[in-house]
Amino acid sequence: MFSWCANSGVSLQDEADQLACIMELLGMPPARLVEQSKRAKNFITSKGYPRYCVTRTLPDGSTILHGGQSRRGKPRGPPGSKTLQTALKGCNDPLFLDFIQRCLDWDPATRMTPSQALRHGWLRRRLPKPPSEKSDSPASTLRTPSSSSSRTPSSAAAKLNTIAAPATKLRATITDDAGSATLHPRHHTKLPQITNPVT
Repeated sequence: MFSWCANSGVSLQDEADQLACIMELLGMPPARLVEQSKRAKNFITSKGYPRYCVTRTLPDGSTILHGGQSRRGKPRGPPGSKTLQTALKGCNDPLFLDFIQRCLDWDPATRMTPSQALRHGWLRRRLPKPPSEKSDSPASTLRTPSSSSSRTPSSAAAKLNTIAAPATKLRATITDDAGSATLHPRHHTKLPQITNPVT
C-alpha cells in the first residue's frame, strides 16, 4: 500500500506522511487494527485522532478534524477527504476504481486476494479468454501456421485439406495408347512403360 502511494505521484517525506496520505484517501483504519498495532501511538492519539490533523472542539462537545501539513509544508487533508478518482487524476472507469478500492482495503481479512483479483471484471475484460471458453467448432481448431513457419503456403494448405478431408482410398489411373493400368496403394501393380511417340 505504501509503494502504491509513493508511485502515484505524491511526494512523500517519511512514514508518518505516508500514513497521512493513505488516511486522506482511505479514511481512518478500523479500530481493531489500531488496537493491534504496536506503533499506533506514533500516528494516532489516545482519543483516536490522526496526529497529522488539527482538531477543533465545538461548544456541543463534538470534534472537527482539519487537515494538517507535512514537515515540508505539503497540505494533507483529513481522513477520507480525497477520492480515488481524484488521486488517479480523473479516472472514471468504475471497474478499475472498484479493483483499486478492493486492493487497498485496510483489513487484510477483507482485502481482495490475488485469486479474487484474477476473477475481477476489470482484469477479465482485458485478459484473453481461457481455452475452455473458446469455441470448440472444427473451424476454430484448424489454424494456419504463422508466417515464420518453414512450411510453404501450399504445403500448409495441403495439410489442412488432409486434416479436414475424410479418410478415403486413393486410386489413380494412367492411360496410354497401349491400354490402362491401375496403381493401388495396397497392391503394388506395375505400370506399363510409357514411351514418347515418335515425332
